[in-house]
Amino acid sequence: MPTIPHSSEQIILKCREAEVHLAQGMTIPLM
Repeated sequence: MPTIPHSSEQIILKCREAEVHLAQGMTIPLM
């Protein structure tokens, strides 16, 4: 399955989501 290139906005959104999960105490492997 080919990966679709992400726009910079999508990358920023993913980073923000990851920050929220980490702030809630979730570890990266659980995401």
